[in-house]
Amino acid sequence: MLYTKPDEEWNTVICLRESRDLREWSEEVVLLKPELTWELEGPRRQVRNPCLIRTEDGVYRLYYSAGTVWLEDCGYEEPKYVSFAEAEDIYGPYRKYGRPVLAPDPSVPYRSLGAGALKVFEWEGEYVGFNNGLYRDNAGRSRSAICLLASLDGVSWVDAPFNPIIAPTKGWKRALVYQLDLVFGHLGAAVMYYNARDGWREGVERIGASVLVREG
Repeated sequence: MLYTKPDEEWNTVICLRESRDLREWSEEVVLLKPELTWELEGPRRQVRNPCLIRTEDGVYRLYYSAGTVWLEDCGYEEPKYVSFAEAEDIYGPYRKYGRPVLAPDPSVPYRSLGAGALKVFEWEGEYVGFNNGLYRDNAGRSRSAICLLASLDGVSWVDAPFNPIIAPTKGWKRALVYQLDLVFGHLGAAVMYYNARDGWREGVERIGASVLVREG
């Protein structure tokens, strides 16, 4: 199990524990700490949102978010950058790539404020990613939407032209949609679970799901 561990001031590290029965767990191992200049940007010192894959050559690649942007209308911070680190052993040591693979980009409407987080999956020898970037709408309110990305190597990413795939709408996901995971092969479909927020500073978060059914 990989998870983000905060301290009293909401600075965070990424940790690992393992279990054979989901009841008793090994001692905590810290895999990543915020160290690089861009990882320390913003009001909090954070690495967070771990996503671990194993590449075709057997290397463990740990994608993570780092740096923060403050969302004043929400009253909390969200990630500014996404990068990765690699190791031959799941426990490390992990070598950081050293620079972001996703960053705020004014030319990308749904990632103009912050990179948010990235979930990565290998797909037919290449990579697909699901990114919840951060942006502001025309009224200046903070937003997040889930977008689809593709990559040949898992390092350089291209946004799908039809993004976003899940955006804020109304009701329980009126404000922001973010923090996702994907389950493949459930009754012949892929199910994406995600957090959504119905407001900003006083908003309530709920977990929803969307189903992708492949035709043919």
